[in-house]
Amino acid sequence: MTVCVAALCENGQKVVVATDCRLSYAGIASDSLAGKLYWFGDWMFLYAGNPSHIELINEELRRCPPLERTTIYDTVLAAYHRAKSKYLAHVVLSPFDLTMEEFKAEGLKMFGEKTHAHLSEEIESEGVYFNEHLLVVGWGDHENSANIFQIGSTTLESHALSGVAAIGSGAEVALSNLLLLKQARYSGLGNTLYAVASAKFSAEMSQDVDVGANTMMYVAWKRLPNENPLQRTGRFVREEEVGWLRKAWEEYGKPRIPDEAATAQWGIVTRIRQQRSEPSPVEDVQLRVKVEVLRQLERKRIQDARERRELEQRLQDEMVDPSAPSELQAELEGTDGAPVL
Repeated sequence: MTVCVAALCENGQKVVVATDCRLSYAGIASDSLAGKLYWFGDWMFLYAGNPSHIELINEELRRCPPLERTTIYDTVLAAYHRAKSKYLAHVVLSPFDLTMEEFKAEGLKMFGEKTHAHLSEEIESEGVYFNEHLLVVGWGDHENSANIFQIGSTTLESHALSGVAAIGSGAEVALSNLLLLKQARYSGLGNTLYAVASAKFSAEMSQDVDVGANTMMYVAWKRLPNENPLQRTGRFVREEEVGWLRKAWEEYGKPRIPDEAATAQWGIVTRIRQQRSEPSPVEDVQLRVKVEVLRQLERKRIQDARERRELEQRLQDEMVDPSAPSELQAELEGTDGAPVL
């Protein structure tokens, strides 16, 4: 299982994507993939699902003419359907040496109503095992015309307006995170890098914990006339740079209960315990310690603020009457009378 995240930024001029690198089979998982993305021309594909099924779709795409903005929907969707159709025909109809087209045209006549209905049900039930998802990223004629298409067995969506998309088992968590961070098409590149990374890291905590921790990130943009046609239009985010983003997320962005909430928690917990005459478990004692620490820190903050105001007042009084130098002034001046900077 997986998560792939994509977000437009800088008014559609750039796209930031992130994927995990996990490969799972028969209950065994390994973060052994380089990343779950590839290119057809200047169109970038991210995938969630069985890599062998994805490659069947790619085989169909290789038989198609070069992808263009006006035909991308129809071309990729048709390739997806052809690959799935061939897969299901092989699984169900191979004993009869029939293609899906032949079954649809002559199946009822060949098998009769009962057998035809049974085979149709088998095809439908096997279809759930070919449920791959693709995110297709590319540009139209203009530099800021980025779009993200999502294609799946029962999905055909454009995320051009929302500017965010995610697929895979961690998609819901990732999208929720992007929305909480107010990611939008007009967001800056820096904020988008953090938002996409945060969405990927948060998805690692999704149900069944089946999203790999290794993270691949890429920043893409439209190919300009002066750019080398043999080079990719974009740059990978380096592994160490992904590490910087993860460190920032773990220290400041990862969801946690703040210590500052302890006072509010303690008041509610105490009232409920007293009303029910319940003993205090260990976690209540730990909560009470946090409350006391917060109170002491608050007292220290107040004391520091009071001392600062007193110091400022003393300085102000002495500056008003410079003819009466004090020890405080001496501390602020060097031995030659010059201010210490």
